[in-house]
Formats: sequence, C-alpha cells, structure tokens
Amino acid sequence: MTDAPPPITEQLLNWADRWRWALLAVVLTVYALAFNGQWRPGPDSAEHLLIADRLLRGLGFTHPTGWEYQLTPGLAYLMAAIGYPFGGVQPFLNQVVMLLIALGTLALAFVLLGEAFDRATAVLLTVMLALTETFFRLSTDLLTDMPFCLGLVMLLLGWQRLMRTGEPRDGRAKQVGHWALLIGGVMLMTLFRNVVITVLAGVVLHVLWRMVRGPRQGRMIAAGAAAIAAWCVARLAQPITVTTGQWAHDEGRVIDRLVHDLPRTLGRLLNENLPQLATENTAEALLGVDFGPVFSLLVAAAVIAVWWRLMLTNALWGWIVAAFFAQWLLFLPGDRYFLPVLLPLLVGWWQSARWLEQRWKGAWVRIAAAGMLVLWICPNLVRVVDVVHDQRRRPFLEHYAGGRFVALQELGKVIAQHADENDLVIGEDGQVLSWYSHRAVMDPKQLRLSAGLDKWQLSELLRHYPRIFMIEPYDSGPNQVMQRLPVDSGPAIASVSRGEDRPPYSLHEAELRDKFRQAPPAKPVSKRK
Repeated sequence: MTDAPPPITEQLLNWADRWRWALLAVVLTVYALAFNGQWRPGPDSAEHLLIADRLLRGLGFTHPTGWEYQLTPGLAYLMAAIGYPFGGVQPFLNQVVMLLIALGTLALAFVLLGEAFDRATAVLLTVMLALTETFFRLSTDLLTDMPFCLGLVMLLLGWQRLMRTGEPRDGRAKQVGHWALLIGGVMLMTLFRNVVITVLAGVVLHVLWRMVRGPRQGRMIAAGAAAIAAWCVARLAQPITVTTGQWAHDEGRVIDRLVHDLPRTLGRLLNENLPQLATENTAEALLGVDFGPVFSLLVAAAVIAVWWRLMLTNALWGWIVAAFFAQWLLFLPGDRYFLPVLLPLLVGWWQSARWLEQRWKGAWVRIAAAGMLVLWICPNLVRVVDVVHDQRRRPFLEHYAGGRFVALQELGKVIAQHADENDLVIGEDGQVLSWYSHRAVMDPKQLRLSAGLDKWQLSELLRHYPRIFMIEPYDSGPNQVMQRLPVDSGPAIASVSRGEDRPPYSLHEAELRDKFRQAPPAKPVSKRK
C-alpha cells in the first residue's frame, strides 16, 4: 500500500522555500520591467502633483480651484521634498520613490508573515501579493494608496510584536521599536488617506472583542489608545486642519449619511453598493478579472468564508477587513481601494486552502485546494503581464488609456496661453487639465455637486473670477450638467484635435447669464394664516 501524496499546499510551500531566491529575482525583474519612469495621468495624482508644484513655488498647500481641503497632505509634501533640491516637481524620481515604497511594503509584509507563520509561508504569500494585479499596478501610480498600505503593514507588525505571548519579553530598546512601528504606521496612514479611521475602527472592535472574551488585556488597550492618540496628533498637525479647522471632513460625510440621510443611504446600500460589491468589485480587485455577475458572486461568497477563517486565526486582521467592507457599503470603492485588505484576505485565502486539506482527505479536497490557489494566481499573472506590456509601449502617452491624454496635454498648453492664473476654466477632466495648464480647471459636476450650491449661490461664487472659460464638448452628459450652469459660452477661441473619430476640444470664453449678474432676488416672506 503506497502512502498518500503530501497535501498540495505543503508541496507548494516546500517548492517556494527551495526556490526563494529565484522567486525574489523573478519579482524584482517583473517590477523592473514595469517601471518606465513616466506619470500615468489620472485625476487624483494630478491634484497632488499640482499642490506639490505650488508648495515648491512658495504658494503653500493650496489648489488653484480652492478644493485643497479634500486632500491629505502626505503625497504632495513627499513629492515637494523629492523635487526641492531640483527646484521643481520631478516625475521620474516620484515614480522611483513610489516603486521603492511598494518594495518596502513587500519587505515588511515578508517580515510580518515570517513572524506570524514561517519562512516558507512568508516567501509564498509575499510573492503572491507582489504578483496580485491590484498591488502591482498601484506600484506604478502616483497615488496615496501604496504609502497608506505601507503604514498599515507597519501597524500590523508593531501590534503583532507587542502582543506576542509565550515568549520572553524583548528588551527595552526593542519594545520602543515596536511602539514606534505602531505609532509611525498610524501617523503615516493619517498623512496619506483619511480612511485611517476605518483601520482604527477595526482596532477598536478587536480590542472590545478581546475585552469581552477575557481579562488582562492591558497591553492591547494601551496599544489601541496609542493608535488613536497618534491619529489625533497627525490629524491636528495637518495644514488644512491648522488653517481652516476642518479636521473631520470625510468623517462628517459618513455621519451625515447615517444620521441625516439614513433612508437614502440604506436604499443606495441595498440597491447599488451591495450588488456591485458582490458581483463586480470584489472579484476584480482580488483576482484581477471581472468574471461576470454569477461567478463574481461566488467569489464574494468565498471571501465571506475566507474572512471567517481569518477571524479564527488573526482577529485583528479580520476586524480591519470587516470595517473596510462596512465602509464600502456606504461609499462604493474602485478596485484600488482594496489594496489595504489584499494581504489579510490573501492570508485568509491561503489558510482556507490549508484548512481544507487538513480537515478532510481525498482527491476532491486536493482539487478544491489547488483550484483556490490557481484561481488567485493565474488571472492575476495574466493581468500583470498586461500591465508590463502597457508600461513598455512607446510612445507611452499615445497608448495609455487609448491615447486620450495626448489631446489633454495639448489642451492644457492652449488653456495656459489664454487663461490667467486667477481665471476659472470649466470642463471635463478638470484635475488633469489643472496640472497640464497650471490653471484653475474644474469639472462642472465637481463645481455643482461638491459645493452643493444652487444656481444663484454658484453665480455668486463665479463672480469672483475675472474671466470664465468653458471647454466643449462635455462627453459625460452636456444636457444634464453643462446646461445647468448659470453661464453661456461664446465663440470658440481655440481648438485641439482628438483624432478623426471624435470632435475636437474647443475653448470658449464664457460669461454669466444676465439674470445671474446681480445679487439674487429676496425670497418672499411667507404669511401665516
């Protein structure tokens, strides 16, 4: 009688440990191939670039449109610090630093996994994380997500070392280092993304859960209190908090939706956010591919089981994942916002496959465990190859996003020629055009919806600008947005081609409509009977 073959997961661990240096070389090679030193244009990164440029020009943490209060300061100050010795923003060096942050996150993740499990598991899961499409793609973007993820791994590593039981206590110097990791991780997250409050909610839930389950949780309570104190200090020190006193803008939006707009929030949660999270976003963020609503729903169901397995083995990680999903039910995320939970969910995914083989025996168990791993690895590898291919194409900007940013770059030059720094330009892709032109360019939807203004209030705001320009066409629905603004555009003063199959961009000088040039009429006083 022959012995049963070892579990698939055990074989994979042995293989990963045996070839760990080759796997490291593969990961570094793939990341090197994807690096091209060029900015991948996008609205969020454009705003941080613009503020970094204004910091270097001595204009402070300001945005030409006045919407800087929506932004965390970390990325803009980081890029300003990188560019300071050179007298201006350095896109190539910014990309180098972002790549180093991604590699640093992987290195800390390896240490964290090595201390939580063993070397072989740390090697395998770190490589799987590195070659997950969402993590890999964000290493090429100038966004706040990767530094935030680094801060979260620092927090988890510091927490894990402080909570170690059954081992001799570290010396005083090492203890200080563990506290520094935890506090520094929270501060780093606070500087880069306001959703640090979601992580802290997970920490608080975990502490409360452990307090309910047993006494003597003094060190855990102290660690939770230190995390909250670090958040308060970093938040209060931010430039927007200092200058405006607005230190809880995003948190206020959450409270507003839950308290003042609860029926509408519940309707959006059940009819929009939950279905899209279950049938599209989760599968695409974790596996790199949208498999369609039916299979994606199965993946979402599997994630729930994976989360429960994670709760049983590392409750803090599970509570943080739960807090993020609760937030996403209120504010539907894009796939990039899954980055902080990729590592915990990957651990849960791996532990679930291991548990299957340890709990049951038989060929079907081996097939199920192998299927879970293949499902994570293969689609992500295909998407990683796609990202590398896109990054290597030349000229990069002519191929990236179908080449649409080539025309926007030219339009930015046209705007800079005709508009002054005190003027306002209204048009689509306002954030990117603000960077390309170094002028105040605002999308009509942002102008109306972010400000929450009616036409009279908006006209009062627009009267403060010496001149107003408009960009046509507006591809995101001109009848629904552009025509609701209290302005009329004049003849085109310049145009930029967008190719043969699309109408050109045209720049128009605009002015307020006659009825909106004066102060709004007084509202009649209602008479009670």
